[in-house]
Amino acid sequence: LPALGLIALAGCSRASDDSPRSPGTTVPPAALPSTPPDDGTEVAGDMEPVVHWKSERKRIARLGLAYDTGRAVRAEAEARDVLEGLDAEDIESLEAAAKAEYARNDQLAAIASWTRVVLLEPTPDRCVSLGRSLRGCKMADEAEAAFRTALDLDPDHASAVLEVAQLDAGHGDFAAAIDLYRRAAELAPRDGEPWARLARLHFLGGDDALAREAVVAAQARGARVPSQLIAALEERSPVDPTDEGR
Repeated sequence: LPALGLIALAGCSRASDDSPRSPGTTVPPAALPSTPPDDGTEVAGDMEPVVHWKSERKRIARLGLAYDTGRAVRAEAEARDVLEGLDAEDIESLEAAAKAEYARNDQLAAIASWTRVVLLEPTPDRCVSLGRSLRGCKMADEAEAAFRTALDLDPDHASAVLEVAQLDAGHGDFAAAIDLYRRAAELAPRDGEPWARLARLHFLGGDDALAREAVVAAQARGARVPSQLIAALEERSPVDPTDEGR
């Protein structure tokens, strides 16, 4: 695996016990505090107890990975604690739990489960899934780090390409976003979504000809292009009727 800081996974073994689990056995979920403190005690920074409780749940859910470098990087001491009693045999059940938690919108539980899966065996799909759960909890910086880690693992992973392209566009780096959307269009030639997003970026960049080409490509693939964009494009750069059908 690439040296992304996630790796160095040797030695992450299940703690020994007298009755080892068989493959597929459900792994207990991460212990997240389910109710806020009721003692009225304020904490450092004068935060209210409920606010602190929410922050603490988020902190616990993402234990094992650090995100401050702009990538999802293994936090060694935390990872040892988080993975205690777990090994590669648990990946399938952890992944199934994460998908179920995401489906029922229990994003904090999904973050905890995906974190364990990524620590045990990082893949682009798993990093993207982790990023989406982080984004669902409004942890934007951590989500971006997870998406960029997925792209580092596989520069041609279609979902990672789309996610990072959207991030670049949001940061105003249109050139990088356009390059990634074009790569996404090549990776998934039947998908019209990259073309729809390209149409918007080309329009914002003032290139109406490329914007119009992208609109046509998106619509030909069944993607929805906002009617406001089409109207604005027509208003700014109307099609010459004599050019239609050429």
